[in-house]
Amino acid sequence: MIEVNEIDHPEIQIFRSLRDNILKNEDQIIVESEKVVLKLLETDIEIIKAFLTHNFFEKHRYLIEQRIAHISKIFLTDKKIMKQIVGYNVHQGAMMLANRPQNTPINEITFPVLVLNGLTQLENVGTIIRNARAFGINSIIVDTTTCNPWHRRCIRVSMGNVFYMNIHSTENLEKTINNMKKQNIKITGTTGKVIAKNIHDHTFIKNCAVIIGSEGNGIAPEIAKICDDFVRIPVLQNVSSINAACAAGIILYKMNVDLSIFR
Repeated sequence: MIEVNEIDHPEIQIFRSLRDNILKNEDQIIVESEKVVLKLLETDIEIIKAFLTHNFFEKHRYLIEQRIAHISKIFLTDKKIMKQIVGYNVHQGAMMLANRPQNTPINEITFPVLVLNGLTQLENVGTIIRNARAFGINSIIVDTTTCNPWHRRCIRVSMGNVFYMNIHSTENLEKTINNMKKQNIKITGTTGKVIAKNIHDHTFIKNCAVIIGSEGNGIAPEIAKICDDFVRIPVLQNVSSINAACAAGIILYKMNVDLSIFR
C-alpha cells in the first residue's frame, strides 16, 4: 500500500476534481462509493488502482487484498485529503480506476433487449440500467446520441449493475434495428401519442427490442419509421409525459410479467 499525504501526489491525479473533469481515456472507468466499489470487486474487471480511506480499506481488507494482487495499486489516505483531491464528499471513502469492459458484440446480445435512443441525462441512463437488471433484462443497446453508460455518474446511479449487463454501443442504430428485424425480432417503440397501444393491452414477447426515446423528443423519426408497433403509458391529459427512467421502469415491469421472468 502507498500512503497519500498530499493532494499533489502524482499517482492519484486521475481522481482530482472529478466534479468538473471528465475521464478522457475511453478505455477506462472510474468507480466510486462503497456499494458500487464492492460490486466492482465481485467482477473480473481489471482494476488499475484503488484510492481508499484507511477506514474503508480496513473494513474490506480481505476482499480488497484478494482482488487486487499488487499492493502498489492501492493508495490510502484520510477522508479530509480525499475530499480535497476529489473535490466533493460523496465518494464514501472509495474510488477505483478500472479498465472499461469491452463493447458486447451484437451477436451476443440476448433478448428481450432494451434500446436507448437519444437519452442525454446521465441519471436516467443509470437508473434505466438498474431497473433493467432488477426486472431480469440482461442486454441494452445504446446509440451515439445516448450518453455513455460507462460514465462514472451512470455507473454510480446504476448501483454498479452496469457491470452485469451486456451493453452494445452502435454507430448506426437504424442499421442495427433493421438487422434485428431480419432475424424476426419485433421492434416496439414507446411514445406518449394516443394512437399507440395502451401498455395494458400489449403483450411483450421474448424476441423483442423495446426502444426508449429521448427525454424531450422521444424516439428519433428515422427510428420510429422502422418500428413494428408502439406502446404508451396512459397518463392524465394535462401531463404531457413522465420521466424516461420512470417510464422505462413501468415498461420493464410489464415485460417481466408478460415473459414470466420471475415465475
